[in-house]
Amino acid sequence: MQLFSIKKITFLLQQKTVYTIYFITLAAINLATVFAGKMNTWNIYRSVFWHFVKHDDIYKAYPAEFGDQYQYSPSFPALLAPFACLPNYIGYFLWNNASMLLIPFLIFKFRHFSIKQKAIICYFSLLEMLVCLQGTQTNVMIANLILLSFLCFENKQQWLAAFALAAGIYIKIYPVVAVSLFLLYPNKINFLSKFFVAMVVLGALPLIIYSPAELGIMYSKWFVIMKEDPGVIPGSISLTGVMQAYFNISDSSKLIVQFIGVAIFCLMYIRTNLFKEYYYRIYFLCSILIWVALFNHVSEITTYCIAICGVGLWLVHQKQTKAIKIFIPLFVLIATVLSVDPTPRFVIKYIYEHSLKTVPFAIIWFCILYQMLTKKQEFFKLTSQQNSLQITNRF
Repeated sequence: MQLFSIKKITFLLQQKTVYTIYFITLAAINLATVFAGKMNTWNIYRSVFWHFVKHDDIYKAYPAEFGDQYQYSPSFPALLAPFACLPNYIGYFLWNNASMLLIPFLIFKFRHFSIKQKAIICYFSLLEMLVCLQGTQTNVMIANLILLSFLCFENKQQWLAAFALAAGIYIKIYPVVAVSLFLLYPNKINFLSKFFVAMVVLGALPLIIYSPAELGIMYSKWFVIMKEDPGVIPGSISLTGVMQAYFNISDSSKLIVQFIGVAIFCLMYIRTNLFKEYYYRIYFLCSILIWVALFNHVSEITTYCIAICGVGLWLVHQKQTKAIKIFIPLFVLIATVLSVDPTPRFVIKYIYEHSLKTVPFAIIWFCILYQMLTKKQEFFKLTSQQNSLQITNRF
């Protein structure tokens, strides 16, 4: 039995079909969210934008408008302006659609993967994307920005890569890990200078509304929020969450887990002679996409829409071994299907309390690391694709 037996429904692997399915499924999620009145996260984004326009304190609580507290950078309201300034529902739909449809757009831009392989990556990521955008989270956009930065590095577009990475950092801090991609490419100092400019430009973007003094106050408040680390939150779906669930580690111990994660991550830089190989760089990207979820001590279920892209890119380059045939269905079951409705609540609760969603992603991350450290150069050459799992050639 083949892992992907899609001979009779080849039309599903066409690019137009992928876009159509992404659009239709997201439209259903959007409508369900609107009718259920579960737009709190979008309400935060939009309300904060209008308080930003009025020169208000964006980090002040506004319980009459939204629950929770705004925790993103002062630049985020300015970055969100093209959506937040529109009528409420129009802005909401456009933000979610832009986030969602950029995923297949960027995946189909990857070189040396067939159209059908790219379609499989998109379908593999679909459920996680929908779960994230059901709550109007920014993680899908973070995934887009990391993928975009890789494509820009590959196409020698350093300015665009720099601004994509800077935008990700000003939305959420953890995409800073993706900046490490620049070490795989030449002209490193040149890129760092451009990245510095991008950080300054986007950091100063709120000056279109705020005065320098107002912006300074907002950044000081944001830094205070960043320093008020909540520690390992209960039910954190990360390796620190796993350590807390099974070994009851202290909040301070999360730094040890993260340090180990950084140290292991740095091992991938050892084989500098492989930086020129396309698939080694792809594996490096896969590792980053998964790392930002595994080692973020406040990871939630929505964070894994980033990691799933890395899993998909890795999967289509694997040989169709017996182990892969067994593991991938189990991965899909544990890492995605059983983590969302309509799975019984007690099952979802058990998975959350024991951070089980983390485990299959961690297994794949360590597999990627093992391959990057042990496989011969031929494995990562473009010609090696002829010997790897050519899912689509069997349809």
